[in-house]
Amino acid sequence: MKRLMLAMTLLIVASLLLAACGTKEVEVTKVVTEKETVVQTVVEKETVVQKETVVEKETVVQKETVVQQETVVQKETVVQQETVVVTVESEEPGVATRIVYAQPMEGPEIITDPSMMPTEYHESPWTAAMVEAGELPPVEERLPSEPLVLKPLHEIGQYGGELSGGTLGTYASSEIMNRPSGMDKLIFWNPTGTELRPSVAKDWEQSEDGRSLTFYLREGMRWSDGAPFTSEDIRFWWEDVYMNDDLNPVHDAIMQTSGQDPTFEVLDDYSVRWTWPEPYWTAANAFARSYSVVSRGIPLGSWLPGGPYHPAHYMEQFHADYADPDELEAAMQESELEDWVALYTEKVSWDINLDMPTLSPWDTTQSRLSDHWLLERNPYFWEVDTEGNQLPYIDTWTITAVPDREVLKMRTAAGEFTFQYRRLDHKALPVLAQFGQENNYTVYLDPTTMGALQQLMFNLSYDGDDEILKWNRTADFRRAVCLALDRDQFNEAFYFGKATVGSPMPLPPNPDNPGEDPYRTLWHTYDPDRANEMLDAIGLDQKDSQGYRLRTDGSGQRLTYQIPLSDIEIYPESLEMIKNMLADVGIHVETPPMGNQLIGTEQPLDHIMLYKEYNWGAERIFMAEDAGRFNFPATTNAWNGARIALWFQSNGAQGVSPDFDPELVKVLDLYRQGLSATQEEQYTIAQEMWKIMVDQVYSCGIAGGLSLWPRAISNDVGNVPKGVCFDFHCRYPGLIRAEQLYWTTPERRGE
Repeated sequence: MKRLMLAMTLLIVASLLLAACGTKEVEVTKVVTEKETVVQTVVEKETVVQKETVVEKETVVQKETVVQQETVVQKETVVQQETVVVTVESEEPGVATRIVYAQPMEGPEIITDPSMMPTEYHESPWTAAMVEAGELPPVEERLPSEPLVLKPLHEIGQYGGELSGGTLGTYASSEIMNRPSGMDKLIFWNPTGTELRPSVAKDWEQSEDGRSLTFYLREGMRWSDGAPFTSEDIRFWWEDVYMNDDLNPVHDAIMQTSGQDPTFEVLDDYSVRWTWPEPYWTAANAFARSYSVVSRGIPLGSWLPGGPYHPAHYMEQFHADYADPDELEAAMQESELEDWVALYTEKVSWDINLDMPTLSPWDTTQSRLSDHWLLERNPYFWEVDTEGNQLPYIDTWTITAVPDREVLKMRTAAGEFTFQYRRLDHKALPVLAQFGQENNYTVYLDPTTMGALQQLMFNLSYDGDDEILKWNRTADFRRAVCLALDRDQFNEAFYFGKATVGSPMPLPPNPDNPGEDPYRTLWHTYDPDRANEMLDAIGLDQKDSQGYRLRTDGSGQRLTYQIPLSDIEIYPESLEMIKNMLADVGIHVETPPMGNQLIGTEQPLDHIMLYKEYNWGAERIFMAEDAGRFNFPATTNAWNGARIALWFQSNGAQGVSPDFDPELVKVLDLYRQGLSATQEEQYTIAQEMWKIMVDQVYSCGIAGGLSLWPRAISNDVGNVPKGVCFDFHCRYPGLIRAEQLYWTTPERRGE
């Protein structure tokens, strides 16, 4: 470790000398605004060393050197908002790119006041031409009687043009368009992700006893193929897909109280009701979450059963309970699939099956399995703006598969992707800043309370080596590993020193936060001496000739941990840093490359002993969904123990019991209680859960507090929010509501 620090120091000195000889300088000006606070910030020119490489034990580290002075006069402490303006100087005329950092969240407004509803409707030239050709009915007949009315963020847009983005191979392309189509849930969130709003459903109502939730649909609403959307589509999904043991063998705890499913009833063609055995005061949140079982909209194949609706008129032909057996067999043979479940899963995927209808603003016209996933406007989309213009404004959207992050970064920097909101990383910021003005885009770092951009997760039901399982289940071993990590190095290497280091719990002002002191730093400081003492004390005091600790099973072999290196890992260098830091306390680590698809196969079998991942989706335990995946094992894709999560989901009928750890049992009991608690009770329960989880270190946090991905969008796109809710339940970037984006320049609209 000392050699690594020395090498980094030499790099800084060498880079400063290079800067003096003409290396480009980056000047960063911070504009800070606060209520009731007087702040004067004097920032001198910062010398930034970019794209330099240090190799020590095969570790690649990026380093930034910052020289600044600040004078601060404060009356009281409030949350700061920063706008960072980056200027890259060169021999050519100066270029300047705004990197908008953590601005207040904003977005378009859903209008519910009847006096503000439009009285006549208009449509795009695209669909108007189809109406004139007799291929479509007029817009008045394509809209529901009460369409959702959206007030655009800044102004009424204009029709036409194409948005474009990229994705990494086939990974993420299978759901990337499900994100800006987030409004296809029954209900969704306001721009800050704090209050529920109508969406597919025009209204909803919870009973006074908290047991029933009723949704009211939009009369006359249609699927993208023109077929009516009614209660039958929800009934078909619930009774024939979700409750079908072949399609959905494990029912999600998010739809249960005390482990019991609700009953479902159709009230009429446009209203449905779920009723639970016990009060479920936050049931509506489950329908608005990012991708809980009832909030995915039309699912993609890997997410079956999706919900809470499927187009019954189309999907019945692929369902064993409805289809003609001979026709179903013929369809399976044509698709070269062995059973009807696989056929149903393929046919319901709107990103692959061009015949599959959707409720989203855009519909697939070229499969995502091609290099270019092409989507075109849905002529039956059920939203209008405040002047009665049918949305979306943009005609088409193209998602292009690229081989790796470097290509994604460079094509975004070149301006080829006009709206890139996933899979960029913080290391890309210098390049994106350099070319932004030249290629006419702005980069945004959206606000988040996510606690861990990187964290280590211990598999508590690992299947493959009892010695590894023993130590994974030993709290002091997990704590010692956590104490061995120098988080400041990660922060400087990957986040330019702007992340918050420490435990994986959410940051203020998140209501789940149990208090920064002591839970931000509890077991999450750099103290290798203490780590060594703790490892010795628990019985790992025998070492080999190279200083690595030996197994306690008498084999005389090293205790060796494997952390698989995924082919989509954002920061592959970080695994080598972890390897070297743990070597300093005598723990031998290997980082074998492993494809993401193989990882996805091995993970539910509990064949991965230790994994590094973010915990996006753990910001709100009961409003998002991935806390039970990344920080405690409660969802079946949990990194902390998939088979423990199966035990939880199946109410003990399957999987591995957590009885070996009373504190974990308490966490899962609290989670179960919280699922049917009131909102305020959930905050208290979540805080208690985080206190236990931080102390027990089921997941070891490294750094958090920044949006996982920067977004870059063309400056010619109108109605772009400066800040978008990045917390997972907001279905980033769904609250942009991309249907209200438009091209401000005629040439981009194809005029």
